[in-house]
Amino acid sequence: MKIVICTQHVENYGAHDWNGEGKCPKYWKYKGGSTYVVSDVDISDATDKSYWSEITDAVVSSDDYWQEYILMMEVVDDTDFDISKYCEHWEKPIELEL
Repeated sequence: MKIVICTQHVENYGAHDWNGEGKCPKYWKYKGGSTYVVSDVDISDATDKSYWSEITDAVVSSDDYWQEYILMMEVVDDTDFDISKYCEHWEKPIELEL
């Protein structure tokens, strides 16, 4: 099996002129996203909450300037996997190894 993760990137344009004092201004703009694929997932991995937490920790990031968060996570059987369902033809998914 595989796990497919689709994320959203956002950039805080308000932080570009911020001097670092007080609260950072917020002006978030959507900047696309990424598709990650975790291969060789077995049933015990797919049912283990700590495995999912590990995946989330590997993908999600956030600070005053930038965020990447998960939109969708899906377990897909190898026989049903078709990357074109998740990526445009010009995109290349990121292979995530745990």
